[in-house]
Amino acid sequence: MSPRLVREVGDSLSVDLDQVIARGAPAQRAEALRLRAVLEATPDDAEAALTARQLVDAYLNDPYLERGSPTSS
Repeated sequence: MSPRLVREVGDSLSVDLDQVIARGAPAQRAEALRLRAVLEATPDDAEAALTARQLVDAYLNDPYLERGSPTSS
């Protein structure tokens, strides 16, 4: 059995939110920006972290989800 790679949750979540912000549809971008702001202000907000993970998971894994073009930040 091969060992699983484990990413740092805080860093990977931030990176993943950045991907949604850069390439997501407008509503996804807005929600990712809101969640990133909440998590920057209160990094221990478990509800916001869970919601962010669900947003990222939907963005990365839903083939029918709308994706916008990359934006410049």
